[in-house]
Amino acid sequence: MKISTRNLYRIFISLIVALYSFVIFMLTRKYTANFWINYGFVLISPIIAFAFTFKKDTSKASFPFNVVYVRYFAAYAILELVLGTLLMFSNLMVRYILLIQIPILLVFIILIIYFSFGISTVKTNLQVQQVKVDYLSTVKVKLTTAKNLSENVEIQRQLDRLISEVQYSDYNSSIEVQNLEKEIIDLIDELKYATEAEQLKLIKKIKVLWNERNQTILLLKR
Repeated sequence: MKISTRNLYRIFISLIVALYSFVIFMLTRKYTANFWINYGFVLISPIIAFAFTFKKDTSKASFPFNVVYVRYFAAYAILELVLGTLLMFSNLMVRYILLIQIPILLVFIILIIYFSFGISTVKTNLQVQQVKVDYLSTVKVKLTTAKNLSENVEIQRQLDRLISEVQYSDYNSSIEVQNLEKEIIDLIDELKYATEAEQLKLIKKIKVLWNERNQTILLLKR
């Protein structure tokens, strides 16, 4: 039976915690306040990492697949493995232990929150960008299909020029041109049912709207 990536992470984290706990509890029988406080700090990273594996989002921009998360979880885990273990057996007062551990934990939490927000933003932008790229591809496919269905040389020539314009147009669309883009798609769909004379008129109108779309996008960038 194939084990999913998430389950492999869970098994790996559980084994590391179990092995660490076994070694630590074999090394001492003196369970002081320092021991339990630092043992708790050492376990924070694997526990949060384990919890993150239950996130429903399975895209590459989410844990456990994203290297940014793994990097900071691993860095904090290694730091605590060394520092926390040393502090377990120290004679420092509890307040000094907390003065050391709490700032480190806060930095870790801030980094996770920061990258969670950043990755979410990047992922959203990528999705929006993909929709825009897909729109251009759809327009080109529909125009190419209309050209292939036509036997009129002039219509084919006009559609070729239009396809070329679409191909080199800016895919970075905007809200301001969404209605234009929808209207263009609707006009292209009408080509298959139109007569040759009507097709030439539709192509001319599509060109006008496409130029308007491109000009609007250009103006919005200034």
